[in-house]
Amino acid sequence: QYLRDEARALGIRDVAAQLAYARVLRDPLGATVVFDQRHRGLEVFGAQLRVTLRNDGSLRVINGAFVQDIKTDERPALTPAEARRI
Repeated sequence: QYLRDEARALGIRDVAAQLAYARVLRDPLGATVVFDQRHRGLEVFGAQLRVTLRNDGSLRVINGAFVQDIKTDERPALTPAEARRI
């Protein structure tokens, strides 16, 4: 819920489209929920947000890397046959 409420402040335009749940890491103090960043359905290499919660569910910290305003052409530059020859 926090990510939805604070998305604009974090540079996220559409939480559902730009973040994909990856996993939960638990420790004695609470849990960290890890989200991978997506752009037009593709994973953004190295871009993750980690939301760390205390055992009572309150927010402890958000950290990670989120790339804003990605401008790319997702069309492959090579055909499958060309890629196999490399």
